Amino acid sequence: MNIISGGMLAEATKTIFGGLIGGMAHTTCSANIGLALATGATSRVIAYAAGGIYIVLAFFPKLSVMFSIMPKPVMGATVIV
Repeated sequence: MNIISGGMLAEATKTIFGGLIGGMAHTTCSANIGLALATGATSRVIAYAAGGIYIVLAFFPKLSVMFSIMPKPVMGATVIV
């Protein structure tokens, strides 16, 4: 229950913060959690790698051109992860 209560607190905090800055509300979905656990894609290494890629793209906008030719569903899945 400690893990669940921590997750609920984190979700409530981000929802409140998102509302304060005028952003859209985000919420978890049980299907997404099941998919993440089934694929094992919950590793912090994956998140660090994706974050590093986004930081590099922020400083080198010409590299982001290769992402602009990507199909929309693939690009959306990358952003969601």
